[in-house]
Amino acid sequence: MANEQRDFGEAPSRRAALLYLAAAVAGYVGLVVLIAIVAPIDDFLRFRFWVNPESSMPETVSLYFQGLNLLACLVLLVRAYRVGEERAWRTFLAIFFFIWFGEDSQWGQAIFYFPTPSWWMAATDNYSFDMHTSPLFGVKVTLAMMAATAVIWVLMARRARRGDRAALAFLVSFVGLIAQSLILHSRTLLWQFFFSYFTCAYFVYDCRRLRAWRWLRRR
Repeated sequence: MANEQRDFGEAPSRRAALLYLAAAVAGYVGLVVLIAIVAPIDDFLRFRFWVNPESSMPETVSLYFQGLNLLACLVLLVRAYRVGEERAWRTFLAIFFFIWFGEDSQWGQAIFYFPTPSWWMAATDNYSFDMHTSPLFGVKVTLAMMAATAVIWVLMARRARRGDRAALAFLVSFVGLIAQSLILHSRTLLWQFFFSYFTCAYFVYDCRRLRAWRWLRRR
């Protein structure tokens, strides 16, 4: 128990972990039902065109989730450095979600609608202010983020084996990602949307579990 508390902060009770899991699954079911109602899921081609635009509902809501992910990771990072535990893990997560949010928001372009700098277009042959869609950096950035995502999955599974019930509950997202592709017949079109939802649910719960917000007020 002492090691568990040192590694994971306040160990969540089984009841708290189950309540988190139930809330996360309920939110997931609500999102699946909403998309099934508003999207043309009976026609894959039309569904793909509904999903893909940057202004689409999945892209917009996913960006909100990613923003909350980044905020929660930064709060947890502050706590980690002030408490003196899990610094490498929290730093890794903060960097990952900083890059993910930055790339998906086109480093603010999708939010503030500023024009793509001419020097960026000349250097990358890309009209969007991001790296993952550019011919020069796209494959490298995408593969790096996929590898980092795999690392998160492996480390979450390792944490779950060591007794972190919150990490065990997080692993339900793997089932959710598979299930939505079968229910909505979306194949891989919505994996990012639902993954960002589950990570957001996890980090919000983690902030509450560790009372992370109070560490922002400490000097």
